[in-house]
Amino acid sequence: MRRRLPEMLLCFGLLLALGCARGEEQAGEAMEETPAATPMQMQLPDTTATAVWSYLRSVDYRANWQLWPGKGQLYTGRDPHGALLTTYANGAAHAAVTNKSGSMPAGAMIVKENFMPDSMLAAITVMYKVNGYD
Repeated sequence: MRRRLPEMLLCFGLLLALGCARGEEQAGEAMEETPAATPMQMQLPDTTATAVWSYLRSVDYRANWQLWPGKGQLYTGRDPHGALLTTYANGAAHAAVTNKSGSMPAGAMIVKENFMPDSMLAAITVMYKVNGYD
């Protein structure tokens, strides 16, 4: 399983990149179908980068999600990630980790903010477990 993790992350990155190519219009249509709800109750987005990023902003993951268990903000990272990291998990992902479930349920989302040594944000990595994918 550990060996496949980089492949899964690469595939997700490719899905996000391909989603960008679909354009703002389609992603906007997907979000318009979401019924009005509080940020924590919103339907999960499709896998396009635009829809995922829009969702993350609308739920305000920094304010409403929990930090990765046992980690604070700007903890020391390792290659290939940033020098400093802050990792957020939605309720499904956080519960899976704290309960030692062994796998993430569909809908689990993790956001890793990758920072330079001077604490400047360099990248944001999103991991999103989608139903039907292992």
